[in-house]
This record gives sequence, structure tokens and C-alpha cells, in this order.
Amino acid sequence: VEGYITNPMNQWVSSRVGIASCAYYAWNPEGYNPEVTYNEILENEFKNLLPNILVFFDANRATVVDHYRNNEFKYMVEKEDYETILDFYNELENAVNNLLDADLRNNPLIIEITPWLKWSLTEISLVRKLIKGEVSKEELVEQLEDKHRLGVEVLDYLIKKQPFMC
Repeated sequence: VEGYITNPMNQWVSSRVGIASCAYYAWNPEGYNPEVTYNEILENEFKNLLPNILVFFDANRATVVDHYRNNEFKYMVEKEDYETILDFYNELENAVNNLLDADLRNNPLIIEITPWLKWSLTEISLVRKLIKGEVSKEELVEQLEDKHRLGVEVLDYLIKKQPFMC
């Protein structure tokens, strides 16, 4: 007997990508291509939010079984390749601001993910300040009280490099 289990989030609309991906795999495991499936689902479910939703979802793809770009980001932080990191966050900031546009305010997905969109802007600010050495431990602790996070771990890597963390 074969079976598949998916563990969706409380946010139903946001969970469609993962649920649909599991369905694609169950339907045809041999022909399943995660990247093609991911892009097809985004095209089918959230066409009016592309390309911005792709940028935002990509910043949240990392999981315990798929680290997505986290190893790459860890290397960038170690090598102090801040220009590439800032390019990533600049693109994310642009996408998030477009998704938070008033015209999309009533979109069911945007309603669900607004706390993570807002956190993205906070994280972008913190990353910029950490790179410039312009954030205090107190400010960092205060901002990190927010329970929302992105899937990328750049912020974590940068925090670990701070002198006040030693």
C-alpha cells in the first residue's frame, strides 16, 4: 500500500502550492519535476501576482528537507559578498512593495500572507543595518519578537557574525 501525506499550513490559499505539488507527484511520480510543477502551479493559481509572488515564495522555499539557497547564502555571508545579498533583498523589497499595493489588498493570498510580507520589509531593513554595522543588540532583540520569518536564513547568518553575539 502506498500513501501520501501533506501537512498544509493554517493558511489555506498559501498552502495550495504544496498541496497541488503533492497531488502532481501522486498522479505521476516518475514524471514529477519539482521546478516545472512549482512554476506551473504559480501560473495556474496566482497568475495575476506574478512575477512578484515568485520572488516572495522563493524567499520562503527553504525547508528542513530542501535548503533551497541557504547554503549559497551562508557562503555569501562568510565571504562577505554583501553586494549579492543586497541585490537579493532589493529584488525582494520591490516584489513585496508591489504585493502590498492597495489594488491587491483584497486578494485572498495577500490577506493571508500580509504578516510575512510586512516581516520581509523588517528583515530587509535589519539585513541592511547588520551589513553596515548600524544595529544594536536591543533593536535586534525587539525586532525579532515578531514570530514571522522568511525561509532564507541570511538574517540568522549575519546575526551570528555580530560582535555582541560572541
